[in-house]
Amino acid sequence: MTELPKYVEVKRIPVEGFPRVGKDYLTEDEVNLLFGPGRKVVQEKIDGKSEWEMTKKAQVFYEFCKYRHSIPYTHLPAWKIAFDVWDTVNDCWADPIVYRILHRRFGWNFAPTLIEPLKAFDLEDVVVLLKSHSAYNPDHQIEGVVIKNYDQNIFGKIVNPEFEDEVSSGVHPQKRRIQEMNRLEFT
Repeated sequence: MTELPKYVEVKRIPVEGFPRVGKDYLTEDEVNLLFGPGRKVVQEKIDGKSEWEMTKKAQVFYEFCKYRHSIPYTHLPAWKIAFDVWDTVNDCWADPIVYRILHRRFGWNFAPTLIEPLKAFDLEDVVVLLKSHSAYNPDHQIEGVVIKNYDQNIFGKIVNPEFEDEVSSGVHPQKRRIQEMNRLEFT
């Protein structure tokens, strides 16, 4: 087994008409790779503290969402919302179908998939998704989307401009004095 990977840097995708803040952005060539051939998935961007855990055959990356960051999550299925799995046996990103297996076998909850892996899509399709409501708070739009091309090993994100404004205005959750807790939904 090789050394466990740090999570891939998820740079922002430049979108015409969206504010460009002082963050790292994908180049045009990288955007073309991201939307090019390969195993792809589009997920709701979940905002928590990024962590990971090991299972027997995988490294599971997740957001720990106990405390509010941007969106006050009111319908979380658990504090840990997984977003990726590194297959430590085959040294590659696990296929998104593995997420369902890990959910059934071990109870892992995964970030909502917004576009199924086998469906073709482009940047315009992804931008439209920013108007969607969060799976974990139906009263709020999603914070953003994350697009992953596992075969090209390139990931990108688009943050909803509403949340960019909040962060750049100095109201970022890390600056709050009192930590608000998100809420679990028991079903």
